[in-house]
Amino acid sequence: MRAGPLVLAAALALAAPSVARAQRPDPQAPTVTPSEAALLAEVESLRAERPEAALALLESRRRPDSSPALDLALGNLLAEADRLDEAEAAFRTAIRRHPDFRAALGNLARLHLLRDQPGPAAEAFRRLLALDPADPDTLHLLGQALLGLDQPVSAETAFRQALLHGGPEAEVRAGLVQALIGQERLDEAAALLREMTARSPHRALPWRLRAGVSLNRGEPDRALVEIETARRLGLADTDMLRWQGDLYLGRGQPGEAAVAYERAFAIGEGPPDALLRAARAWAEAGDLTRASGLLERIPAEEIDPAARRSRLLLRAELARLAEDPVEARKALEELVAEDPGQGRAMLELGRLAADAGQTEEALLWFERAGRIAGYEAASRVEQARIEAARRRFGTAADRVEEALAFDPTPALERYRDQLRRLAEIEE
Repeated sequence: MRAGPLVLAAALALAAPSVARAQRPDPQAPTVTPSEAALLAEVESLRAERPEAALALLESRRRPDSSPALDLALGNLLAEADRLDEAEAAFRTAIRRHPDFRAALGNLARLHLLRDQPGPAAEAFRRLLALDPADPDTLHLLGQALLGLDQPVSAETAFRQALLHGGPEAEVRAGLVQALIGQERLDEAAALLREMTARSPHRALPWRLRAGVSLNRGEPDRALVEIETARRLGLADTDMLRWQGDLYLGRGQPGEAAVAYERAFAIGEGPPDALLRAARAWAEAGDLTRASGLLERIPAEEIDPAARRSRLLLRAELARLAEDPVEARKALEELVAEDPGQGRAMLELGRLAADAGQTEEALLWFERAGRIAGYEAASRVEQARIEAARRRFGTAADRVEEALAFDPTPALERYRDQLRRLAEIEE
């Protein structure tokens, strides 16, 4: 995975790691000569304003017998330039030449973690703990690596040890919550999160985790309250606002859902499935213009087949609501051509044909839909309505009788009986 710019070091001569706290003193760090110290100071003075010049200077002056501290400094500069493979090689060179070089081990481990390589990261963090078992930052980051390896029990142990030794409390507690969630200990996670938000109500991550835990506990109303609280505090990110939209949509509140989606997209463009849900929300809320606008933002050629089919179906629904049967029919026919098992689209095509007075074509579409599992009853009811409109009440009653075999409901029984009475009157 490509990682983007990475800042792993502060002063290159000391190679402090990029976590929030300074690295613990390393009595076994490699020494540097006065000339090497001067070089590192010069490189550091160039790094902020002219990073390429700093890198070129260090590469030109580093020698095979230079201190491993220069290998570490080179790795840091390469990482900042997003040359991550070369940075890893430089860190490994520093470790090979000085196996107990904690700063190099730590930066290599962080690099693995950044590149979504939790296995090598955990191995490097364990080597660091062998040198300093009580380092809270290393324990914290080991916990993160173990979460990436789906080892929440071991991660919990690492996070608790980090807290015991004075690790960064907010970050470590957030990791501990994720470890508890990974073990499905949701009540404990929820209690810890309530404590965290009480202590630091203006931190975004605990609110995000609270909403996630509430959803996992089957408490969508509580999750809505937590997301709304985070939003009013200015802490809700685009994912949280999309969750809020999904929750409102699930509650049958399309207007509220649409507003939540719009807030989410104001922060960052949503993925195709979120744009689809937002478009549907606006359609259900009666704002066809906004719904159509969102639909147009979905690149049809870049979405998966299922999302493409949903997009076509919604396009047809919007066209029908806008009283544009030609556009609706075009979208539905495209959908059926792409997926011949689209019973819902066939029903809609049949209804459009019936509305246009094309009775025989409508019946053909309904018959096709009736061959698809899940649409047997609806297709026969639609056929019955056409037959009833043509005053063929006996045939219509037979179609409803067939529908009852798939959907034995009182409403259909009443409809069948009504049609039979009408057939008797006609006779």
